Parts: sequence; C-alpha cells; structure tokens
Amino acid sequence: MLTMALVGTFISEWAGGSAHVKEFSARFIKPVIVPAGEKVDLTVTATVTEVDGNRIKLDCVATSAGVKVLGMARAVVIK
Repeated sequence: MLTMALVGTFISEWAGGSAHVKEFSARFIKPVIVPAGEKVDLTVTATVTEVDGNRIKLDCVATSAGVKVLGMARAVVIK
C-alpha cells in the first residue's frame, strides 16, 4: 500500500496538490521487497493519455529494481 501512496504523492505534486486529483486507481502486481536496514528505489513515470479541457488522464508506471510493481495505474487530474 505504501507503493500506491508514493505514486499518489507523485501525481498530486505534479497536479499542484491533492485537491486536483479526481481519480486514482492501481492494481498491485508485485511486492516491493525492502530488506531490513536497506533502501530500495521506486521509479514512477506518467504519460498523458487524454486532455479534455482542464481534465487530464494519466497512465502511470511504477517499477522497483526494473520490475513493474503496479498495474493499470491511472489517474485523472484537473489542472
């Protein structure tokens, strides 16, 4: 769940605040394993798939160690 929260933070910061995020959903497809006392990287990218006025649809990808960890991650933001 932390993975989805981090992706949500990425989206809301890009959108200008959480009030601009109107929809956000994702499926967990792989766990992010964090060994005790270590750190791991989470890479998040988003692609704009549709713009309708001030409504923007995003497809997001989250990977850790090159492995996709979230599937069907989508968001709708108002800019």
